[in-house]
Amino acid sequence: MRVATEKVVLKCTGPLPKSLEECQAEYKQLRKDIQRIEAQAASFRRSEQEAQLQARLAEGEKAGDIAIRNIMVAEESKDIWRQLQSLNPVGDQEITTIDVPTDGNFDTNHCKEWTNWTTIDEPKNIEAALLKRNRIHFGWAQGTPPAISPLREKSTGQLPLMNQN
Repeated sequence: MRVATEKVVLKCTGPLPKSLEECQAEYKQLRKDIQRIEAQAASFRRSEQEAQLQARLAEGEKAGDIAIRNIMVAEESKDIWRQLQSLNPVGDQEITTIDVPTDGNFDTNHCKEWTNWTTIDEPKNIEAALLKRNRIHFGWAQGTPPAISPLREKSTGQLPLMNQN
C-alpha cells in the first residue's frame, strides 16, 4: 500500500523584487514557508509509517510489522538525541570567571580544604591567577623537557598563544 505524498513547491508570489528591501522581505517569507514545511515533514512521515504499519498488520505480515516499528523507534531516538545535543553548545567557550582562594595559596592540598573563595572576573586578573597556579604545578612534570634546562630558564611566564596587546 502506498500513501499519497504532498508535493511542495515554493514559488515567488509576484514579480521579481526590484530593491534590496523587497528581496529581503521575499527571502524572509520563503524561509518561514520552509520552516513550516520542515515542521510538517515529521508528522507526514509518522502518519505514513502508521499507515504502512496498519497495512502490514491487516495482511498479517509480522516481519514487516516489526521492521516498521523498529524504524519508528530508531527515528524517535534520533530526534531525542538531536534535541539533547542542541542543549549542549559546541565550540570555543571563554573562561569568564574563576574562583580562587582568598589567601592566594594555590597548593592542591590547601585548595581541597579551603572554604573561603573569591570570584575573579577581570580577564587580566584571571590570566595572572592561572599563571600563578600553573607555576606551582609546573614542577609536577619534573624530568620532562619543559621542567629541565634549558627550557625552564627560558620560561617567560607569558601564554604563547594569547594576544599580548
